[in-house]
Amino acid sequence: MVNIGSAATIHSYADFTWKHLKAEEQDFFALAETHLETSDWDAIAHAFSENNDPLAGHADSNHFSQLLKEILNKTPAPLGLGNAH
Repeated sequence: MVNIGSAATIHSYADFTWKHLKAEEQDFFALAETHLETSDWDAIAHAFSENNDPLAGHADSNHFSQLLKEILNKTPAPLGLGNAH
């Protein structure tokens, strides 16, 4: 089993991640849509196609499957399978 830390650590990481995603969506992508050309987007798409993205199944999927199970078991319902606080 992969040890991912306490529920507080998971909550802190999730909060950070949501804030980061919000900033990307509101700031970065808005600027990118305004300033990047089609050729820029093509180059970005090509670069990302060469990455080993664990969410797309190109990396050690067993490791990430185990990690997901542990996160779900530690995350309180209704978002996860753990006990509600």
